[in-house]
Amino acid sequence: MLFRKPNTAEPAVSLTLALPLLRGDRSEEVLEAVTQLGVSRIVPYTSERSVARELSAAKRRRWERIARESAETARRGRVPELAPLVSWSDLFDVLAPPVIVAWEGERERRLEVPEGAAALSLVVGPEGGVTEQEIALARDRGATIVSLGPRNLRSETAAIAAVAVILASSA
Repeated sequence: MLFRKPNTAEPAVSLTLALPLLRGDRSEEVLEAVTQLGVSRIVPYTSERSVARELSAAKRRRWERIARESAETARRGRVPELAPLVSWSDLFDVLAPPVIVAWEGERERRLEVPEGAAALSLVVGPEGGVTEQEIALARDRGATIVSLGPRNLRSETAAIAAVAVILASSA
C-alpha cells in the first residue's frame, strides 16, 4: 500500500522478512519495529518447532493496522506487504533470492549483505529453533545460512537486529 505523498526515505534494498508466528504479542512487536526500519514485505510462516501455529483473520487485520500505523509513524512512503501464512516447506517458493537464513547452529559465516543486491530475503527462526532438516532444505533451495553472533537470540531480537544491520548496510 502506498501513501499519497512521494517519499525518499525508503531503503535502497527491498527486504522481505520471513517471520515465524510467535506467542502472544511478540510478532506484533517485531512487525512494528521492522516496519519502522524499512522492511518491504513480511512473510509469516510456521515450522516444525513453531509454538504458535495460526494467524486468524482478526489477528491478520490487526497486523495490517500495526504495519500501516508504524509506516505512518516512521514517515515511510509505503506500508510493507503482508503475505499469506506459509509452512517452512513452502517458504522458499515465495521468497525472492538471495535468501539469508539466520541460524543459531551456524558458527562460521556471519551476516553480510550481498554487494549490489536490490532485493533480498531474510529468514529468522521460531522460538523453538530451526531443525537440521529444515536447514538442509533451506540449503538445497539455495539459501545462505549465517550466524548473528555467539549468543543465542530470541526470535524477536534476531529479527529486529538482523533487519537493522541489513538496512543500515545497504543505505
